[in-house]
Amino acid sequence: MLMKNHILILILLLSGYACFSQTHYDFSKFRQFPSDSNSLKLYTKLCDSKEFDRAIAYGDSLRQIYTETQQWHCYHFFTNTIAHTYASRRKYADAVRVYEQAMPLLKSNIDTFSVEYIYTCSSLCNFYYYLNQSNKSDSIALYLYSLLKSRGVSDSIAVNTFVDISGGLASLSHFTEAYDALITCKKIAEKNSWHFYLKNIPVFLGYTALMEGKDDASQVFYEESLVRNSLESYQDSINYLFGIEGVTQLYLKGGSYSDCINWGKRALSINEELRVHHRMPNYSNFRTNFNSLIYKSYLKLGDTQRGDSIFNYLVKIESEQKNNDKLVQLFLEYAEIKLHSGQVNIALSYYLKAKQVADSIGYMNSIYYADIFIGLSETNYSLGNFLEAAKQAQRGFEIFTANSNKSNIYQIPDSNLTQNANEKFKLFLDKLVALYGLYNLSPSEELGNSIINHFTVFDEATRIALSDSHDEKFIEERQIQYKKALDGLVDFFAIHQKGTSYEAKQLFLQKMVLNGKAMRLYQQIQENKMLDTYSSNKDFFAKYRDTKNEIIKINGKRDLAKKLHDSCLVRNYTLQLSEIYANALYYESILKTGSKGNETLLNIAPLENYSSIQQKLNIDEALLEYYSTEKNLFSVCITKDTVATSLNPVDKFSNLIENHFRAIKTGSLLSHDDTIYQLLIDPYSNLLYEKNHLIIIPDETLSQYPFETINTPDKLPLLFRYSISYCYSSSLWLNIRSKDNLTQVNIKSVLAIAPDFSKSTPLDENLAMHLRSPIIDDGMTFPTDGFTKLPYTKLELDGLGNLIEKKNIQFVELVGDKVTKNDFLKNIKGKDIIHIASHGIVDRTNPLISGIVLSAIGKTYNEDNILYHYELFKLGIDAKLVVLSACNTGVGQLISGEGLMALPQGFLYAGVPNVIASLWKVHDEKTKDLMLAFYNHLLNDNVNYAEALRRAKLDCIKKGFLPLDWAGFILIGE
Repeated sequence: MLMKNHILILILLLSGYACFSQTHYDFSKFRQFPSDSNSLKLYTKLCDSKEFDRAIAYGDSLRQIYTETQQWHCYHFFTNTIAHTYASRRKYADAVRVYEQAMPLLKSNIDTFSVEYIYTCSSLCNFYYYLNQSNKSDSIALYLYSLLKSRGVSDSIAVNTFVDISGGLASLSHFTEAYDALITCKKIAEKNSWHFYLKNIPVFLGYTALMEGKDDASQVFYEESLVRNSLESYQDSINYLFGIEGVTQLYLKGGSYSDCINWGKRALSINEELRVHHRMPNYSNFRTNFNSLIYKSYLKLGDTQRGDSIFNYLVKIESEQKNNDKLVQLFLEYAEIKLHSGQVNIALSYYLKAKQVADSIGYMNSIYYADIFIGLSETNYSLGNFLEAAKQAQRGFEIFTANSNKSNIYQIPDSNLTQNANEKFKLFLDKLVALYGLYNLSPSEELGNSIINHFTVFDEATRIALSDSHDEKFIEERQIQYKKALDGLVDFFAIHQKGTSYEAKQLFLQKMVLNGKAMRLYQQIQENKMLDTYSSNKDFFAKYRDTKNEIIKINGKRDLAKKLHDSCLVRNYTLQLSEIYANALYYESILKTGSKGNETLLNIAPLENYSSIQQKLNIDEALLEYYSTEKNLFSVCITKDTVATSLNPVDKFSNLIENHFRAIKTGSLLSHDDTIYQLLIDPYSNLLYEKNHLIIIPDETLSQYPFETINTPDKLPLLFRYSISYCYSSSLWLNIRSKDNLTQVNIKSVLAIAPDFSKSTPLDENLAMHLRSPIIDDGMTFPTDGFTKLPYTKLELDGLGNLIEKKNIQFVELVGDKVTKNDFLKNIKGKDIIHIASHGIVDRTNPLISGIVLSAIGKTYNEDNILYHYELFKLGIDAKLVVLSACNTGVGQLISGEGLMALPQGFLYAGVPNVIASLWKVHDEKTKDLMLAFYNHLLNDNVNYAEALRRAKLDCIKKGFLPLDWAGFILIGE
């Protein structure tokens, strides 16, 4: 958690410009002075003589004259002058009174883009903040932000005000808007070489980026501030310390504790020098902040002796100076560290100490108090005190809501990456977890209803946040939190499956599970399709979509640059992202303030019932969705006319799956063990008796599991009974299911590509299997001597060409060692099937840079010869099927709640409803046989993709192929 004092100092520096800084001195040069310069001279002379009351009385008399003569600019000039005279004496209430009295005349007699009007709004924003009227300050800050944004920020006046307003926005937790404002000002300052801004803005950008969770961007801006601010002047030295503090915060956040300690000690030395030579007023703030960072790093390193020593030193200093607010913050931070290190009782004692100090200084209604109750809730839950934990979470939630900018608990603050949003989610989750624990201890109907009500709020809040955000880290955190909450909901139902209202509650659980997966991917795909068909202002929507896709692309390029350890490129891409995020914010603000139709465009709407799924199912199909927790397995089976569920406790379920995988990899199935069948399929055997096709929505460990290999009671794989396809969520399947339900396919054109690797030096001539991937661990690096040869990919394309030659189908073939990615992209338009037989590369850590090798040219990560995952988001592909005949193309990073971040997701987003991909490294020759069998059945048997793949696998079994050779390829999508 960031130090609150750090935040306050930055706020004072930023918002203080409005009254006392050089910035507003420059601003005044552009204001329209009264035509009678003698009146201004007299007013100034009275102020210089400290005769403020006489000056104000004189100013009021002038305003009366200007009102009668309708000299409005002069009137408002002296309104601002009088207000700032009050402010210079810290009489903010009098300053606000002057403005509030003058505002009706100001609005009716002056252009809203005039300097005086903007100056008045900027000043009011700050004065309300000083008076702790954050609701008024908030509304003015956002209004002025939108006003200047619509006007266009280009001159010094607008830049001055935008910098000021960024301070107000940051102080009110609107970090996204503050970040956008500062990025805009920085670009203009660079264009005009305004060195004053170029020294000051980067440190503020580092702060807002850090608060938004953009750690890479924060690092870039803080480092820039260190370069631009030397130790030559006092103000530059202060900014230098801010830069060091930001970098040190990032070291602590990133786990580089030794670096954090070293930089913190260096900063303390500089801070001491500034205190001696300049009598720096902020000395104690910096001393506290850096010592706090150092002691936390020592504790993280396990050096409790040094860590506790510095902590006790800080407590002593703040106690002696009676800085009770800092004491509260110190106790909170220390308690949080102890809690996360498992020292729960120590954590509890310091949360109680924080509460005791907060009570003594009247903090009962502040956001600090909400933090205290969050901690108390966590510690009591860890100690098994569920009732107390639930009460404390409720109290913290009430305090947070009372202090939030938005009073409606269904809304997330406009700045969706702020601490407010993060704390709000944490409060939602803490309360749910506490309620789950309490229900486990003492079940009751009342508690059960409370859990459902609170989960409904949590669900809606999550959907709003995921719809609004572009930040992948934020999205991932929200999905993990949602998965944790939904896990608790499933376990809650497992405890209490009896009672008069259980059936109604079970319907709620079914709905949450059906809507609880892959929300982000579903939203992206649905939005993409809606933008294509939107009837009005298509150009604007196209720009919005292009901006979002560009964010994904630049994120991917940055991941690639990190992989190559190219710090310069990482820095450049981080700066590009900063600008693109600002553009995305602008487009979304327009969409959200437009028609009601636009609101649905940006939201993830949940399914209300199963009827829409049932309408899309054929009579011979069933959709099976699974949801697993550590304790229980929940599943839903939906057919054309029936919905059924199963909820059973499971023990070591993941071990069963791992053992089954091991059996596949070692060459055989568990022929005498049908345990997995009993768990996954048997509960619905009566419903599935006459079905031919299963649509599987897996979860967690099942996400990379081939259901076709499940052993049935008659000792045959499930493949012998059903064709099987997979999807990431029920909502997504419904979204991409075609109108004709895909009972058969109509193929008019095919594009096939097979790069030639025959000129590559094989890594191991004795390797018999010729795997369709480089001989590397999950694609983390490229082989230095080229790729392994794939002699059967060309034969695969030749065989496909022979099959197609007998049909009236267009066939475009790209083969050889010099086929470029551009050649591939030029030919994808209008193809029904795209078939790629090549090497696949996988990066589980950075899935955006997984990809397919389209050309043998080059031996390193390269944009010219690899189709990367991140590139798929900018493509519009109208193919009905993409076949990725390569290794590991269905493998990626498993994100809790979202599923596998892998290549099929990118193709689905690009518009492809069906993707065939592989779950492991596959054999070159046997893959060729499987693929040709697939196309033979598809082209000659008048069946759909799933059935054609099933028949091809059965052919392979007849040839004696092991499950390892045929089970790896699965159909994902429609």
